[in-house]
Amino acid sequence: MRKNQKSAGIVIIVISILVLFLFYFFPGDSKIPQPSLKKAIDFTLPDLKGNEISLSEMKGKVVLLTFWSTRCPLCEKEVPLLNRIHSLYSRKEVEILSVDIGESDFVVERFKNKEGIAYRILLDREAFVARIYGVMGVPTDIIIDKEGVLRYYGFGWPDNLEEIINSLL
Repeated sequence: MRKNQKSAGIVIIVISILVLFLFYFFPGDSKIPQPSLKKAIDFTLPDLKGNEISLSEMKGKVVLLTFWSTRCPLCEKEVPLLNRIHSLYSRKEVEILSVDIGESDFVVERFKNKEGIAYRILLDREAFVARIYGVMGVPTDIIIDKEGVLRYYGFGWPDNLEEIINSLL
């Protein structure tokens, strides 16, 4: 009996690792928000300067909300795209809120400087907001329209990101 229990436990662990591997290395392009997330849930988090930033302050703007970590290679790959979007759209009612999950200010600031991040970074030290938004892995990327409705929820940005942004402006 113990041998069967041990084998079942190993199978569960292997399947869990495989699922995490697939989410990490093969991000989907899920364009449908999670059913429980129709309207964006407001939150307030500090930025790297200690200013409290609320999602509700972004009303009337298209918001690109990304959950990430400095230890995530896929998150690092998104930086040039987000810097480009920031430079193209920051004056056109588009706001990028980049939410780092659970890392120290020092680590995030060093990463920001190394990567030349131009957009706003918020600190979710206790992963509270990440849990509210059902983040299961990083990067988790969300597009919120001007009325606060979620228009995209996925692991990685869609290939037609600029087209989506333009359609929401």
